Amino acid sequence: MFLDIDGRIEDYVVTPEGRLVGRMDHVFKGHFDVVEAQIIQTTRGALTVRVVPSSSFDEGSAAALRRDFWSLLGSSMEIEIEVVDRIEREANGKFRAVKSTLDLETP
Repeated sequence: MFLDIDGRIEDYVVTPEGRLVGRMDHVFKGHFDVVEAQIIQTTRGALTVRVVPSSSFDEGSAAALRRDFWSLLGSSMEIEIEVVDRIEREANGKFRAVKSTLDLETP
């Protein structure tokens, strides 16, 4: 299941409790050490956050991101921060901020 936002397609994030959360881009506001980011969810209760860092990104930056995600999604959500050089675009050339492979029809 996905959310159509301003002509963009974004997937929901599913918390361990089953809550659906859309529009995750606000988590990155104020994180000036993040050039670009993408949220990946392949299992309920865990996220991988791909981050293209600025030169000032460090472990403190990663810890702050985790805290902001936990604040929104709950502390039981596992958050892995993966530093990457770039984030691949979709086949149509568009950026997808949240990607999920979860089947939202199955609890």
